[in-house]
Amino acid sequence: MLGFLIQLHLNMFFVLLAAGSLCAIWGLVLLFMSRSRPGAALTSARQPEAEALQAEQPIAEVSDASQEPADIEAAGQQTQRGSAEIPSPAGPPASRTSAIPPIYRSALVVTGGLALLQAALGGLLVALGATPRDSLHYVYGIVVLVAVPVAFTYMSGKLERSRRDLLFLVIAAVIVAAAAVRAYATGHP
Repeated sequence: MLGFLIQLHLNMFFVLLAAGSLCAIWGLVLLFMSRSRPGAALTSARQPEAEALQAEQPIAEVSDASQEPADIEAAGQQTQRGSAEIPSPAGPPASRTSAIPPIYRSALVVTGGLALLQAALGGLLVALGATPRDSLHYVYGIVVLVAVPVAFTYMSGKLERSRRDLLFLVIAAVIVAAAAVRAYATGHP
């Protein structure tokens, strides 16, 4: 049983390294694409949504002067309500709060989940009496575990700061990959 858990912990390193590296490379591509055309790369995934929103937005016109002011306000509110938001199961529309593609954020959440699983396996191994070759392994394990949540904490979520937010996420992905390599080097016999 202990041998199986040790092997699983060692093999999870490769999965975590692949996830962290993939997120880092993907984030760098998004970052450099947004640099060449400000806002273009980050919002390209939502371009059809924005065009659909503009096409659906009715223009409230007053056809005759006898229409009551309350009716005009109600029509204006109806227009605003109808086009203000696109309901999303995950909360507010991403195009309104951040320009970072939701699939990229989801990939980082999966990477953070893999780091949590790796830390849980490591904690179980320590509880069963297995210890790493070097105690520095614990430090690198903690760094892998907290890098993604810390990056999400420092994100502003504002559209005008999306490049900065993306940079935080890319740095977190690089830290996950680099610290995972160091943890592997200090823990592997």
